[in-house]
Amino acid sequence: MYEYACVYYRQHGNLEVPNSFKTNNGYEEDENGEIRLGEWIVNQRQRTSPESERGQLLSKIGMRFEEKRKNRDLITNICNENNVDTKLNKNTINRIPYREFMSKIEFLKEKNISLLDKTGKLHEIFSMSNTNMKQKYNITLEELIDNYYIKGKEKGN
Repeated sequence: MYEYACVYYRQHGNLEVPNSFKTNNGYEEDENGEIRLGEWIVNQRQRTSPESERGQLLSKIGMRFEEKRKNRDLITNICNENNVDTKLNKNTINRIPYREFMSKIEFLKEKNISLLDKTGKLHEIFSMSNTNMKQKYNITLEELIDNYYIKGKEKGN
């Protein structure tokens, strides 16, 4: 199942897999799929300690262990601080893990790229697949998190 999770992560750039997600290849949803990846992900979140070996492996591919409500509150606060319309950007905000969100914000700030487009929507990078992000910005989500979130926390940011 971990390998299917890796495939999903490589394609989508996160592990925000819907509970009902079934697949046969790891990244395309198939209502008749034999692999119940969504259920497995939910079970891992509930049963796996982030500090365990399994938890650390899952964290490297975008597993979110933090409480979802706390995640949304933190993101909402960051949006308010950056004048991001949370209603307009609700879909993006509801699906993105906190550390991914923060990593992308820090990346855009470092590159002097606006967080918002002309319509007030969050920059395209917040919705990009890992593959598209690598092609356009020459960085993967894992690299973003390592360079902008984990190293930022190590520096005390």
